[in-house]
Amino acid sequence: MGDNEKELGTNEETAEVKAEEVFELDGEGTSVEKPKKKFKLISFKSKSDTITSLIIIVALVVVIFAGVNIIKIFANYKQGTDTYDELGNIVSVKQKPDEIQTFILDFNALKAVCPDAVGWIWQQGTLSYPIVQTNNNDYYLTHLYDGTSNSSGTLFVDYRIPEGMDAQNCIVYGHNMQNHSMFGTLNDYKRAEYFEDHKTFEVYCGEHKYIYYVFSAYVTDEFSETYTLGFGSPENFQNYIDMVTSWSRYDTGVVVNGEGVTINGELVVPTTENHILTLSTCTGLDGSGDRMIVHLVRGAEVTENTENATEVTAEF
Repeated sequence: MGDNEKELGTNEETAEVKAEEVFELDGEGTSVEKPKKKFKLISFKSKSDTITSLIIIVALVVVIFAGVNIIKIFANYKQGTDTYDELGNIVSVKQKPDEIQTFILDFNALKAVCPDAVGWIWQQGTLSYPIVQTNNNDYYLTHLYDGTSNSSGTLFVDYRIPEGMDAQNCIVYGHNMQNHSMFGTLNDYKRAEYFEDHKTFEVYCGEHKYIYYVFSAYVTDEFSETYTLGFGSPENFQNYIDMVTSWSRYDTGVVVNGEGVTINGELVVPTTENHILTLSTCTGLDGSGDRMIVHLVRGAEVTENTENATEVTAEF
């Protein structure tokens, strides 16, 4: 067979193969054209739309989750605020409209609904809460005075202080709430301007009511000497007072020493036995370990013979 014949044969075989690829026999043996295969093109646009949709769905889930948590937080805040407002109405003695408004506590009424109560702290327009003490420093971090679970907690005295509110250094803990409830206003004492308008507190130690004067305010850490519980001697106690006074962010004009309490150079509370109240709350970011401290010193007792607290604090 010649080259031309071989080439011709090859071409005929190739043609037959191509014909087989294009045609097929139907059920009656008739050659019909094969259906052409359809190739599906990948749509890059559809993939992009899918990814975008997934991102939107995830974002919506995150927003909804965050919204639900915010609602829970504010509901929690409201429950705490409403509970303490209601308690204040129950245990306070109602005043006449023409009287200078202050807080008058019925301590027996408070003990009836809150057996752990040891006092009450009040400052006009900022806070009004019971102070409790139990056998640990954990329970009242997450429970209201009536035992309700709530992140607002309750103001409480360190359980390691047997003298309670009458200790030389009574340490009271409370949460720094974002709605300024509980000890949420203490961080405002970082500014001297705030101190100028909020120099005193009214505090019940049991049934006895006293004016307390702010004499130092500063930020420290959770392991600070601020949390010293016992002193051993009057000299050690005075050294402690001098130390925390020197840490204050500004001069309050209040001097606490062995003679008593001097305000702006005038001895207003002569006493050889000072009692201070150390208010402690968190400050800064969660878990930072920083604490906002406001120290108060006990002043004059407010009695039935005292017409109103304003007269007691007039010197300040």
